Amino acid sequence: MWPTLGTNAILAWAERRRALRELKNLQLKEEWALKFDDGNFLNRAMAAIVADDQVTALQCWQEAVMRYPLFAKKSRDSLDILLGLRRFDEAEALMSEGHTERLTCTGACVSKVKHNSMI
Repeated sequence: MWPTLGTNAILAWAERRRALRELKNLQLKEEWALKFDDGNFLNRAMAAIVADDQVTALQCWQEAVMRYPLFAKKSRDSLDILLGLRRFDEAEALMSEGHTERLTCTGACVSKVKHNSMI
């Protein structure tokens, strides 16, 4: 009886892990597709900044943040768009958020390395 319960739990865990891995892969594929899509609101906002069309750039930026908040904030173009729109407070918040994320990741990675080296 006990070995059956253990096997089922392991299989369920493996299935959940496989599903999460598949979801992550789908998100990465969608992110790549968005980068090269002409309908992408970040691409449109960047083109509007280059064309000096502030109104369209702002509309596209707001639409991008509303539809794809993580993608919009992680994009390399987001800082240029915000600076082009002269939204300096929002640009500063974006930079500090990214800096905090990087510090958190670095701290977690360092503690993991220290833990593994102690074993």
